[in-house]
Amino acid sequence: TASVFAKKGTLDFLGLKAASLGLTGGQAYFDLANGTLGTVGSDLTATIKDYGNGWYRCSITFTATSDTSGTIRIQMWEQDAGNNFLHDGTKNILIFGAQFEAGSFPTSYIKTSGSTASRSADVASIDVDQFGYNQSEGTVFAEAQNIDGNTTDPKVMTLSDGTSSNRIRIDINDGNNIRMNVTDGGVTQTSTQNTFNDYDSKYKVAFAFKANDFKLIINNSVTLTDTAGTVPDGITSLYIGSSYNGTGGRMNGHIKSLTYTPKRLSNAKLQELTS
Repeated sequence: TASVFAKKGTLDFLGLKAASLGLTGGQAYFDLANGTLGTVGSDLTATIKDYGNGWYRCSITFTATSDTSGTIRIQMWEQDAGNNFLHDGTKNILIFGAQFEAGSFPTSYIKTSGSTASRSADVASIDVDQFGYNQSEGTVFAEAQNIDGNTTDPKVMTLSDGTSSNRIRIDINDGNNIRMNVTDGGVTQTSTQNTFNDYDSKYKVAFAFKANDFKLIINNSVTLTDTAGTVPDGITSLYIGSSYNGTGGRMNGHIKSLTYTPKRLSNAKLQELTS
């Protein structure tokens, strides 16, 4: 994936091109005046996202088919799928943060200077006293998508006290099983899961928990129930897309939305959330 932040100058169109690499349709055009995609080549996909104040992040994603070397070209054009035109020294667009990386989507901007660099994994967490957490019951809803299964048991969310002994989580177990998991005092209370072969597709999942009353619903079609078990007390933090302390089980993908309700919602409401 190649990406760049761009803003229109005297010209409205940006071009990104993967030259060589076995591609025949390796170019995409981006309308920086309207924030829309122009013509996109047959051998790649493209995205444009609004970053405010006229800036857009433009990207192309492709798979090299034969050649192992080539170039990524950032171009400016007068029009969509434009032909050559005269650069007279005054025509321009603004660009920043060009990035080229292995993967199927552009990650957060990685600042570099003269050599390649890696970005530390994103870690998102919040203390539960910031949103009125109920220690005895609750419901979590997430709309998410995994990108690949390289991470061991990637976590959509984890509520914990910072240890593995007390935690409540939704994860992808063994690569393709969406699971509700609760541990209290080091003892597993529920670890109920369903084989979800399309784990890398988009899914909506709602998990309601209360003593002896656990329910997980996936896409309004898969329902998992466990009527025995306790809920851990002393939960201190919510980790988004990672394990009980934010250092492992990171989710390689996207979370479109994540909501928490401080009560065990009805089964009918869980169905409604995931429809």
